[in-house]
Amino acid sequence: EAAMAKATATKKAAYTPSTGATKEYVVKSGDTLGAIAYGNGINIRQLKELNGLSGDSLRIGQKLKIPANGKA
Repeated sequence: EAAMAKATATKKAAYTPSTGATKEYVVKSGDTLGAIAYGNGINIRQLKELNGLSGDSLRIGQKLKIPANGKA
């Protein structure tokens, strides 16, 4: 039961916007929200919330905030 409770708590935490330190990521040609998020240990929803994005569009050279520690 304790493991189940811990797993549930971990899942809930995964949807919490990051409040920790961030670093800057500059969008390159071919980047996608999914690739950037996955490569930095977060999900697309977190990446969009952290950067105030409402759509899925990215521009080359756009600067995004990502968690400095790789986790939101």
